[in-house]
Amino acid sequence: MEICNTEELENIGEVEFFRCGSLKLAKFLYQKEIVPVSSFVSSKTGKLIYKYVKSKELDRALTEWQNNKGGKKNEQK
Repeated sequence: MEICNTEELENIGEVEFFRCGSLKLAKFLYQKEIVPVSSFVSSKTGKLIYKYVKSKELDRALTEWQNNKGGKKNEQK
């Protein structure tokens, strides 16, 4: 589901969002069945940014991503 007025919801404090500019992370979240509610092209970088509603499920997935990412770095040393 895409939400068109995410800025309005964020400005009134109704919903908190997580912005993701990493295609690898976005694919990882998609595999976890966590989908963005919106996306936009950054005016500063020209990159596609995915916007997710913050949730416990998203937090768990981000923690898993960070732990695995850190583990891979440690294995390469």
